[in-house]
Amino acid sequence: MSRYFVYGVVVAALLFVGRPAAPQESLDKLTYLTFSAPVQVPGATLSPGRYRFHLTNAVTSRNVMQVLSNDGSTQYGMFNTIEAHRRSITDEAAVTFRETPAGAALAVKALFYPGQLTGYEFVYPKGD
Repeated sequence: MSRYFVYGVVVAALLFVGRPAAPQESLDKLTYLTFSAPVQVPGATLSPGRYRFHLTNAVTSRNVMQVLSNDGSTQYGMFNTIEAHRRSITDEAAVTFRETPAGAALAVKALFYPGQLTGYEFVYPKGD
């Protein structure tokens, strides 16, 4: 066995062992969000409660977000998103809100996943 082969195996082993574990995340980026007051998503208002947010096609289209009831039995919509950015990382999923008129429910602007600076901004119809 040549010493170059042994060196390559040792380097490869160190690269594999030295890598930090990746955070556990499903391909569809399933996360559950709980709201204590009504919130809006494009075309729908969600009552207070817990909801499932996930990408509809994690392999080919990473920009369509689906919102379902906690148990998955009710679909509230499938929404186009665009890339969003934030300045600091959080340990849990987080949302930002759009400005809404006084007395109106808050409108979800973007969803960010734990450990990531980029997220998914909901696309609202013009005028909303």
